[in-house]
Amino acid sequence: MALKRDKHDAVFSELVRERTNCEFHEYLNYKNGELIWRRRKPANGESIKSVNIFNSNYAGKKAGSLDKTGYIQIKIYGINRKAHRVIWEMHYGPIPVGMQIDHINHIK
Repeated sequence: MALKRDKHDAVFSELVRERTNCEFHEYLNYKNGELIWRRRKPANGESIKSVNIFNSNYAGKKAGSLDKTGYIQIKIYGINRKAHRVIWEMHYGPIPVGMQIDHINHIK
């Protein structure tokens, strides 16, 4: 993956960045090119029951699903995020304003 100029203006990019800022390492592991859900612990008023249900259904399993354009998306805190953007941010930090991720081979 590489950075390239975003087609959106800087104000829009900054708004998206603020809304989607998240510590992805708390929720996901990156292994062999895939994002895997981590086991969760109760936080921010979550019930132990809901955390146990999440862990039994998702922990250790591949995260995400295909969106209508063929990209893998992952929902965290009710916000869908593209997997390639999450992976970039896990390795390099926030995507700079005005930039977007471009796959080196230009394949999704």
